[in-house]
Amino acid sequence: MSGTRDGGLRAAEANKKRHGEDFYQKIGSIGGKNGHTGGFASNPDLARKAGAKGGKFSSRGIPRCIMLNGKKYQFDTVQEASKFVAKNFGVKSYKYIDGEKTITTTNGQTITIMRDSERSL
Repeated sequence: MSGTRDGGLRAAEANKKRHGEDFYQKIGSIGGKNGHTGGFASNPDLARKAGAKGGKFSSRGIPRCIMLNGKKYQFDTVQEASKFVAKNFGVKSYKYIDGEKTITTTNGQTITIMRDSERSL
């Protein structure tokens, strides 16, 4: 009956028989004494660093954008932006400079895929 309400009640009964009627008060007291109200609430700098680590390894990717003729196109990844450019303009060559991908199209136009600062905050 493990994992059921009846199983839990039987386990609690067995623990009280084996360790005394105040078993749960004792273990609760131990846990309360070990707590020191720490964590992210008391250390915002640690929270910022932990969030940065999590964001760095996020599977969503960094939001990217392309500006073409005054119109902004937004993408979730560099790959999506690259596919958009290849489909609509054709790719002659590309290179990476400071983390931004620069694509030269078949008609000689240069398009840079950059971090979208509005969406990455």
